[in-house]
Amino acid sequence: MDEKDWEKYWKIKLTDLNKALENNNFTNLDEYSWPMIPYVGPDYAKANKKILFVGKEPNGWGENPCSLGKILKEPNGIERIISEPREFILNRVVPYYGGERGNNPYKTNLLLRLYYFVGKILCDDRIEPNTRNMNISRKCFRSIAWTNIFKICTQEENSNVCPPPDSKMKNFLLTDFCTLEYEIEQLRPDLIVFSTGPRYDNYLEKIFTPKINIISTIHRGISEVKGLTITAFRTYHFGHRKPRPYELLDKLIELSFPSKTL
Repeated sequence: MDEKDWEKYWKIKLTDLNKALENNNFTNLDEYSWPMIPYVGPDYAKANKKILFVGKEPNGWGENPCSLGKILKEPNGIERIISEPREFILNRVVPYYGGERGNNPYKTNLLLRLYYFVGKILCDDRIEPNTRNMNISRKCFRSIAWTNIFKICTQEENSNVCPPPDSKMKNFLLTDFCTLEYEIEQLRPDLIVFSTGPRYDNYLEKIFTPKINIISTIHRGISEVKGLTITAFRTYHFGHRKPRPYELLDKLIELSFPSKTL
């Protein structure tokens, strides 16, 4: 992936976004969150296993999230959208999972399980749930790529929790701001984990040409995704309150990289 071309692509997409929304009769953009474009760790290109995580939609993403209407009016709004993923992950998430003391809003099931999963694959250390280590945290979060099916969600006033976008916005994003195929083409991961759960399968099937085929569950909570040239699985969302989540993650590692000893 050429970083200059990547940044240029997103500048064009985000510049065109406002006009596209206007053409689709979106009148109150403050009802929606600012876009989350993909996070690509600074060490992703040289990681010995390139892993792309695909989630549903951003949910309070970023250090100081604001509405879509506000960010598109800011003089440097596009630049802020592009820079935010790395600043947020490297300056906020990495220190906490590296052992930083004190309360932290980034202690979530999603990030904790992501840290555990990637740490098991990329690090020699045999980490356990709730282990926090700076070397592992840096290697983990600096080496992954992370995106969502929908780059925008609903914005709730005075809340850091953002519900999924409404049906009108979902349809718009699937047609006018659908970038997932481009992202995969540029990132060329060794593994894709669609951490989206079965309710988002129909959206995934609309995105890819030719269509992907999500094979029925091959293990509790894990389904194989066929039709891509890359090893891919669809799991329940990493933040889902399913029993024995780390058993699922260990099985996912075994299926993804059979030679990996746990």
